[in-house]
Amino acid sequence: MRNAVFYKKIAFAWFAASYLVLMNQIAGFAAIKDMSEYLPDDYLGKEFKWSMVLYLPDVKDSLNYTGSTLYPLTKVSVRFNEYPAVGNVQAKAYEEFWYHKKAILGMRRLNQIRLAPSSDGAIILCPRKEKESTDCATAITNALVRVMLDVQFRGAITSLVVVPDGDFPAIAGALEKYGFYSEDKLSLKLNEIALSLRLRGYPQGIDKLLYLKK
Repeated sequence: MRNAVFYKKIAFAWFAASYLVLMNQIAGFAAIKDMSEYLPDDYLGKEFKWSMVLYLPDVKDSLNYTGSTLYPLTKVSVRFNEYPAVGNVQAKAYEEFWYHKKAILGMRRLNQIRLAPSSDGAIILCPRKEKESTDCATAITNALVRVMLDVQFRGAITSLVVVPDGDFPAIAGALEKYGFYSEDKLSLKLNEIALSLRLRGYPQGIDKLLYLKK
């Protein structure tokens, strides 16, 4: 009985802290007018120590020839931004992933990065010009999960994942295939949580908290 009360107290404190962080972030993101790959680093530098920006370069003509078995392609590029001080951003290309439909073809790491243990950051998906497709959303979600796990293994914390409203339902659905579920679909105890993910749509501010069980 004492253990149950103890876990409830911890859970309440954890959710209260998460709520306060969420309220502050909502106020800040409300000021963002342009969700492009050139994001407002002044704001991000105040809220986070780093950010990972995922964007999709145009590769519609790559391997587009008669008889090609690898067309169409989806390329997801990742840029790492570090904020050593407010108003100071250090950016570098980090890695890129290549997909054919839903299958990953390969990845390439362009630079090494360092994440301080327990440092918090955000992962941001830029809007894409291509029309929506299930295959593309699956590729994006796979890259997103790979980046999140990379951050987790380094001992850092992904406090927020921001995606365009148009991609929100498809990505939230695809995340379930990796074991991320909302609280109403899980019978959770605090010690069963391996990873939590706060997914937010932009600009409407749709918000969903997802959990990965151990």
